[in-house]
Amino acid sequence: MKNMHFLFCFFVSSITLHSMDLGTAAARSENPEDNQKIILQNDFKKNLKNRFQDYKKKSFSINDMKNIQAEYYNTTNNESIGFLGECLHRDVCDEHGNTFVHLGILDKHLSLIEWAIGCMKRPLSTQNESGKEPIDLCIDQLMPDALDSNREKVDTIFTALAHGYIKIGFDYDHRRNFLKKIVALWSEHIKHGSTKFCLKEDILQGFAGQDIQLSEIYQEVCDREGNTLTHILVSRHLADLLYNFSIKDYLTFATNKKNEDPVTLAQKNFLKVSRDLLKQCAPNQNFDIKAIPQEDINKKCCYYMLLNLQKKQANNTDFEQCCDKHIIEKN
Repeated sequence: MKNMHFLFCFFVSSITLHSMDLGTAAARSENPEDNQKIILQNDFKKNLKNRFQDYKKKSFSINDMKNIQAEYYNTTNNESIGFLGECLHRDVCDEHGNTFVHLGILDKHLSLIEWAIGCMKRPLSTQNESGKEPIDLCIDQLMPDALDSNREKVDTIFTALAHGYIKIGFDYDHRRNFLKKIVALWSEHIKHGSTKFCLKEDILQGFAGQDIQLSEIYQEVCDREGNTLTHILVSRHLADLLYNFSIKDYLTFATNKKNEDPVTLAQKNFLKVSRDLLKQCAPNQNFDIKAIPQEDINKKCCYYMLLNLQKKQANNTDFEQCCDKHIIEKN
């Protein structure tokens, strides 16, 4: 019986050792290829870093980009372009963390950016040492206080970059963050009375997809003082835009850092208009009210629209419309 037990253990051990030998042999047969692949990729990355330094001195041409891609295929023997995309967008950068795409945006080099985006295997959005993603650099150059030189070219680059991101597909949080940045950019232009930037509906819808509500984005965006887009529209007396926002459910009654909600702000503007009119009715003065400026009419409309929206939320039907144009429907 003991002999039988010994033989059984010996048989099982032999099978196990034999299997381990086969596994080790298989691993050995695979390792040289894997190691060679890593060596080739590292060689290519090293050469690309040198080319990157050259690019910082002299802008790349289309032929330079084609040569890099040809070198990649020849050096790595890799048919997939994914590793090249990782190098361009993350692994190859300067001492400030700027990648090819960062520098392409700073140089306003549209063809380089389009080429780099085309090489992306999966969505990569790298920050430099200042915490700026490529799209952030575009937004900085599109701010109302930025230099006007080549603004049209920057806007073209921004559109190309945004569409490239949309095509690749970022996760929910990234797309939501992008939307807030874009709407915040537009908000700054509205606040400064600038018309140099327009929201592109296809970009907004592309980032929003099926799972993000644009109404939430518009309601959440605010400036450093906590002013929402609703505050800004009221302060600029943009009654027509405020009305369009009300239809799309983009408005919010949230307070700013001064604890002031948009209705309070609109009320202040309207009361000032009323006081100025009353001054013209003072004793011993001729009652000769001139045509009311459109800006003052807009202030009245902003106040009554927001007031009626509040009543609508409270199921109060006691509406007093500001005009025949900005009708807030009752529930």
